[in-house]
Amino acid sequence: MPLISIVIATKNRIPYAICAINTILSLPDSEMELVVQDNSDTRELEEYVHKNIDDLRLIYNYTPPPFSSMDNFNKVVSLASGEYVCLIGDDDGVNPEIIEAVRWAKENDIDALKPSVNIQYLWPCVSHSSLVRTAVGGTFSINKFSGKVTYSNVKVELEKLVKNGGQRYLEL
Repeated sequence: MPLISIVIATKNRIPYAICAINTILSLPDSEMELVVQDNSDTRELEEYVHKNIDDLRLIYNYTPPPFSSMDNFNKVVSLASGEYVCLIGDDDGVNPEIIEAVRWAKENDIDALKPSVNIQYLWPCVSHSSLVRTAVGGTFSINKFSGKVTYSNVKVELEKLVKNGGQRYLEL
């Protein structure tokens, strides 16, 4: 069983998914698996994977439409077999330190890690974000961070999330 499953649900964003897949699989760690659940209108990503990627750490699954985005996310999580699961977007990536962080969490009997939002990118069509007050689209920012570890009460954090209607979860 892998220590961590990095999971990606994708649909019709083949260039982004290819980049994410290749970047994540470039991490040399055997305790990691990458799970991709594809719901694209074509099988282009599947063809790319089968022709270009020979890595046993990749689990790729295609489900043809119609299939809701929620079903796509649920399916990718159900395919994961790691002790820890990291859900990312098809245009996201992870730092190599994620493996070290998960090993640390396991050694310290920690069930979950939640980083602070320290990096923000606003797509060119975005003019405002509550996380970056005056930025315009095409802006990439890295906020200061300390690297300190804080412990959270899961029940209290879930109650805040539910009370907030599941919105603005990055601000909690």
